[in-house]
Amino acid sequence: MAVWHFYLCLLLTLSASVEIHSQPVRNKSCGACWTGWSAFGCRCFKFFSNSQTWINAEKICQDFDGHLASIHSHVEYVFIQNLIRYTTNQATKAWIGGHDAVHQMATGMIGNVMNRRLLCV
Repeated sequence: MAVWHFYLCLLLTLSASVEIHSQPVRNKSCGACWTGWSAFGCRCFKFFSNSQTWINAEKICQDFDGHLASIHSHVEYVFIQNLIRYTTNQATKAWIGGHDAVHQMATGMIGNVMNRRLLCV
């Protein structure tokens, strides 16, 4: 049974900011995020509101030279929650990067198991 969720992608880049930006984020020590991506530290995040399975969500993130987001701190988790709320005007469940390769099942998610969107980093 395929489970469809929204997702969050992550790009590793050199940019530093904790604000949500609609224009490229620039920082002399970190670089820039693409327009439509949001910077946190030196990483860029994008929330996609089209529902996908975990594997398809990861493939879409890879098309942007990124991966499903991995969360490294509580502060980053709060930033990601705010990014999703800013984008959707509500608390929305999303895929992130956790995956159990042995059992071929996704383990990374924000919220409950059903109806997730994609968050790329």
